[in-house]
Amino acid sequence: MMETQTIQNSVREEDALDVVLNAFDNFMIKTVQLKLHPYQMRPAYYIIQSMVEVLGKEIVMEFARQSGKTEMIADVTYFLAVYLPSLSRITNNPKLAMFKKGIKIGIFAPKYDQSKITFERLKDRFDEFAMQSKGIMSEVSNGNTFTLSNGSMIKCLSASEGTTIEGETFHLLIVEECQDVGDRKIKKSIFPMGASTRATTCLIGTASFHKCYFWQQVERYAGNENIFLVHHKEAEKYNENYRMYIEDEKVRIGEESDEFQASYCLKWILERGMFIVAPKFDELVGDYSVFHQYVPKDNEYVVAGVDWGKANDSTTVTIGIVKGKNIQVVAWLELMGDDYADQLDYIIGFLKDYGVSTIVCDSTATQDQIVDNFKRRCRDMRYNLKIDGFQMTASGKDKMYKELLSKTSQAEISFPEIKTREARRFRQQMLDLEKEYKGNMLSCHHPDDRNSHDDYCDSLALMVWASSKRPNRAVLGKYNRMKEIKMVEMKKGINPLEEKEIMKGLIKDVANTKKHKG
Repeated sequence: MMETQTIQNSVREEDALDVVLNAFDNFMIKTVQLKLHPYQMRPAYYIIQSMVEVLGKEIVMEFARQSGKTEMIADVTYFLAVYLPSLSRITNNPKLAMFKKGIKIGIFAPKYDQSKITFERLKDRFDEFAMQSKGIMSEVSNGNTFTLSNGSMIKCLSASEGTTIEGETFHLLIVEECQDVGDRKIKKSIFPMGASTRATTCLIGTASFHKCYFWQQVERYAGNENIFLVHHKEAEKYNENYRMYIEDEKVRIGEESDEFQASYCLKWILERGMFIVAPKFDELVGDYSVFHQYVPKDNEYVVAGVDWGKANDSTTVTIGIVKGKNIQVVAWLELMGDDYADQLDYIIGFLKDYGVSTIVCDSTATQDQIVDNFKRRCRDMRYNLKIDGFQMTASGKDKMYKELLSKTSQAEISFPEIKTREARRFRQQMLDLEKEYKGNMLSCHHPDDRNSHDDYCDSLALMVWASSKRPNRAVLGKYNRMKEIKMVEMKKGINPLEEKEIMKGLIKDVANTKKHKG
């Protein structure tokens, strides 16, 4: 059967949007025989506008669970697949020319079965008899592809890690349960599929417990026309059954529970999925700058943690002063590359400036060889530093990060003011650090993004672990003798400026302090 025009008569370019929106209203009433609620119609119109005017909008929809987002997306997708090719043939708008042979729509979700929910709802919408009257028929309808005779195609795909989905081209990208799709998958695999068509992208999801691309866009578009938020209270206004369901959920899982607040109140419970959140981190920032050198006092000692750099990471050293239960982070060192031989001499010089007595290093796998070389180099330089290796296994990191979590939660650790490059990188990595419990084991790691790192985090945790070790009395003794030397020199009448220069020299020459006699 020949296809008839689904939108009659010639349409001026400036009138195209109004014509299509009116057609959508009629489509919902006559074909779907369903009326969407106002909170569903607003994003539906915006999607249609972005498609008709080829605006390439990124549209964020954060809906309470079971509030009708899948229903709305299925209806809009079905309508566009049927009507947009017809509109492109009867208007002179050059932007719409790409739709003459049909519109290509990709539906993605963390799991294949999740992407099929909208896909199956869309197929259920297709009324063969109603569409035949418009000359449109279903040509292919299999597990993940639905094709119409006007050239339109809808395809559902998994966005789980490990799947290969590159290569397709779409005009409309729909990412369901976006809060659970990896950032790298969205940016590297999904977005490029709409590059050549200036595709409209719909990010659909709900609040969760960890930062992700969806959370970033919710924050970015706050108060913007690109974002649509639907709290359970908004959906309840139009559906008594939904209101009663929400009341049951309040009893079943608790209105104040994290699950209810995230799923129905759009509240991101980052405290649950992130190691530390910004307000808590900022509380731990002290009123002091990064130290450039230090001489430990009698009631304290200095420790360090080293996370060795790997392929895409840096070697990172964190230094902290231990005073009873409290730790004061005072300095960082970040070295690029994996030339550990050169790095060791630089690190040793750095440690000497602060009187470090104990250091804990990552010794996982081949890193134990670096630790052995580190110990040998310190002996050669007569630096009596206590060096311990630490196996960064699942159980090892569980213990290490639980110790750090205890320190941060009890405010027994402080950080310098965030004014240096290293301090800014430290803050960013700490705020990006994700945590999850696998059974009783705490797992902490950077987000699934090639540009994300956790070197500063691991180095900090290793430093905290070092603070639980007994201090190296040999090194502390050397620094006590340095103080005795200072007192002797002061008695000899050395002025304060000379005294300062002497102390600088002593700090840098701690390995050779045996030659000094009090």
